[in-house]
This record gives sequence, C-alpha cells and structure tokens, in this order.
Amino acid sequence: MNPVKNGGITDEVFWRPRKTCAVRGLFTRQRMLELGYDCPEIYGDPAVLLPDFYNPEVPKQYKFGVVPHYCNFDEAKASFEGCERVNVIDVRTRDVESIVRDLKKCEMILSSSLHGLILGNAYSIPSAQVEFTSKLGGDGVKFRDYFSAYNIKPPKPLAIQGAVEDDALENFINSYPQPDTALLKPGLYASCPFKAKR
Repeated sequence: MNPVKNGGITDEVFWRPRKTCAVRGLFTRQRMLELGYDCPEIYGDPAVLLPDFYNPEVPKQYKFGVVPHYCNFDEAKASFEGCERVNVIDVRTRDVESIVRDLKKCEMILSSSLHGLILGNAYSIPSAQVEFTSKLGGDGVKFRDYFSAYNIKPPKPLAIQGAVEDDALENFINSYPQPDTALLKPGLYASCPFKAKR
C-alpha cells in the first residue's frame, strides 16, 4: 500500500488495510480518510527508528555524502567524479548496514532519495534534498508528506547540474530544515503491532 508515490498522491483505490498503525505524514492520512479507511493521527517513517537498532561508531571521512535516487545514480556519480571530499552512496543495495556506515562517514548529506534524507535526519547528520534531473518525475509530494509530520514546509530542492562550489552546498544544507525525528518515536513504538527489541 502506497497512497503517496513518485508521481503524486495516487488516484487508485488500494486494498483496505486490516489495520493502519501509522503513516508517514498528513498527505497519506488524508488520502486514506478520503477512501473511507481508518487511519490514526500517528505519523512517521519507520526508518527514523533505525538508529535505535543499528548505530555504529564511524569516523568522518567526507565533507559531503550524496545519496541519489537509484534512477539518478549514474548522473550523480559523474557530477562528483574525482571529488575526494564527496562520497556518492549507492542505495541500490539491500545492505542497510553498509548504507548506514557510508552515511555516517559524512559530515553532511545531499539526497535526491527520500530515504537518504530520512536516514540523514535520523542519524542527526545535516541533510538537504537535491535534484539531479527531472528523470525522477513527480511533484515532490513524498517529501512534503514526510515533512508534514513535523509541521514543516520544505524548501525547493537544490538543482545540481555539473560542479557546485562547496560553500554553496554547505550554505544550502545549513539553511534547510532539520526535523527532530525523536519527536515521532514514542508514537511509532506505541503503535507498533509487535514488540520491538532495541
């Protein structure tokens, strides 16, 4: 079930869930209510809980971590080719622990992937949304849905086409809202349908 997709809020009528424990944000909840489905006011992407289960000590090695959506990976890799200060992180793997370690090597995160941004927030790494091309498509509602859980309206992503100065990247990240993911954890744990061992 995914009421909020890359292209926007789906018009499709999806199967009624047996029980909804929580949703990522207000946009998802609104769509479910429109369909007549029960949906509690409990918000948050489960990825914000990951540091409670896996949080290794990792020394910083890079100024920036770049987390492209899988369809932007080749372009992002080319944009930062030869930049020793940048770690381009491949999320096409299923190795979550490896992705976390790669993220934690970085002082700041630039991501066109929603979960790259969420994990940056979850691990308290200053993070911001970027765009590499229009290939990803959609209207950005997934990002707005995520931020709506914190009552934050996110700014437009930074468009990256070719080389960008470090200062410009750093200034953009420093101006970007950094949600406190700890605010949502109590509700997510309380709504969890099974006992989560931390």
